[in-house]
Amino acid sequence: DLLLDFCPDSAKAKGKDGMTILHYGILYSVSIRIFRKLLIASPPFVATIRDNYGDTALQYGMKYGGGVSIGILRSIISKCPDCVDIADTEYNLTPLQYGL
Repeated sequence: DLLLDFCPDSAKAKGKDGMTILHYGILYSVSIRIFRKLLIASPPFVATIRDNYGDTALQYGMKYGGGVSIGILRSIISKCPDCVDIADTEYNLTPLQYGL
């Protein structure tokens, strides 16, 4: 809460690896409560931002987030339904194709 209260633009900021706060939330397995707060504070387009490897937060969660809560993935899709159609740049696969 504190970060987003003092710096609301941090929701769309990218790290040196191109990851957003949503990517990092998945990487560090934040609680669903905290993740939802991040999503609420973020405009929907933040969920479409790709990291330096071409992955959105949803793709990142589907590819590498073995311990990611299904609730977090659902929250991303609820915030930005179009995310399910964004293919990665490596194999041209959508997040749902990684889930199969």
